[in-house]
Amino acid sequence: YLPPLGSGAIGVACVVIGHLLFRTAYAAVNVPYLAMSARISVHSNDRAFVAGMRMLFGTMAWVIVARGTVPIGAWLSGSAVAADTYLGAAIFFALTATAILLVVGFTYREEVVPSPTPVPSIAESLRSLLGNRAFVTLNLAMMAMIVAVTVLNKSVLYYFRYFLGDDAAGQSALAWMGLVSGLAVPVWMAVQRGIGTRSLWFLAAGLCIAGLSLFALIGIATTTTMQIFLVAMQAAIVGLHFVFWAMLPNTIEYGERATGLRLEGAVFGLASLLQRVAMAMATRWTIALVPLGFFALSCLLMLLNPLGRGAHARIVRDLQRPEA
Repeated sequence: YLPPLGSGAIGVACVVIGHLLFRTAYAAVNVPYLAMSARISVHSNDRAFVAGMRMLFGTMAWVIVARGTVPIGAWLSGSAVAADTYLGAAIFFALTATAILLVVGFTYREEVVPSPTPVPSIAESLRSLLGNRAFVTLNLAMMAMIVAVTVLNKSVLYYFRYFLGDDAAGQSALAWMGLVSGLAVPVWMAVQRGIGTRSLWFLAAGLCIAGLSLFALIGIATTTTMQIFLVAMQAAIVGLHFVFWAMLPNTIEYGERATGLRLEGAVFGLASLLQRVAMAMATRWTIALVPLGFFALSCLLMLLNPLGRGAHARIVRDLQRPEA
């Protein structure tokens, strides 16, 4: 939140380099942190519990940042200037998060301690991951889900503005969707204990399919009903996110048995990358592939149209010809 060191190209370069350094440092911390969930316990239910609690605390952190950034930043900086406020909040959150991560790193205990093996090359790791059917199918399912969710979320404000004529209600719907994300996690955690993790995916995805099918059939013409629909959809979508993070650590042992390599950091690192790829695909597909598909459909339907070149002239001649 500090101004760049220069203007023009120098300023842009400073911003880009700063973001790249920040994202690199974030990945260097986040990937090992995620991979730790595979060593806390070898039992899938324990891993699912850890995944659910991580999502729950993540939602709590989202609420704290959303509600506390400006007050905390203003209190620490003693300034009403927005840049100073956000800088103060960023420093506070960074120091707090660093302290928490250090405590976690020094205190957590590993139940799964793999025997030391030579570090595989990048090529060997990629071959192992491609041969890991559990990892590949789980991530493809995740990417399909991310594309669907991204397209849906990007349509929220558009629908409220152009169909319902209420921008404020759209912003309110997004806020309620964020809140229900935290409330739904414990419910899905309890259901997972009863029916299993993979079955939970089918249940949550089935609810999403049913909700969207109902919306397509009847439509929604009031803001309140649309808000309720989106909140219900978000509750189901949270179940899909929970299943992905609960199942991902289990693909490590599957891959170890199938390929002989135990890859932990690579599993979580590549999964995180594929999430970003899916988000980019959703944006690109929304702009390009959906219109492209309907353009292609229009051509297909036009092929069925009988009014080709010269057809209308022949019809006119036939109509003007006296009956024999």
